[in-house]
Amino acid sequence: MTRNLISDYGMEPSRAEALRTVMQEAFPEANVEGWEEIEPTMRNDPKDRHVVAAAVAAEAAVIVTSNIRDFGSLPDGIVALTPDEFLTEILANNKMKVLRALTMQAAAYRRPTLTTSEPIGRLALTSPRFAEQALQALIHR
Repeated sequence: MTRNLISDYGMEPSRAEALRTVMQEAFPEANVEGWEEIEPTMRNDPKDRHVVAAAVAAEAAVIVTSNIRDFGSLPDGIVALTPDEFLTEILANNKMKVLRALTMQAAAYRRPTLTTSEPIGRLALTSPRFAEQALQALIHR
């Protein structure tokens, strides 16, 4: 993850590492073990087989990636979705919870303070359909 944030999105290495640390602390159960043995049996792009193996080991149903083309051949029960597809689906199924989470996220910013629509606007870079639908839901709630 940190490698991709740096190479694909131009994030500073120290910020990418800090984000990884925060995510690891916030979601310790997200660490997956036991994927190494099944990695060679995965049929997707070789450089991303570790991701599918981890999904299998974790019994995940979804892999969220901007690189859908490398996840064309997945085991039964696992689908690959873009961030936009994933977030749009979550919004459709849990509109009020998503809006509440976005409001809480905006409220957590102190310098500068943010309105709820500002973090949504930032998400438009990677998830334009989600951002558009979330802004509409925010206006009409």
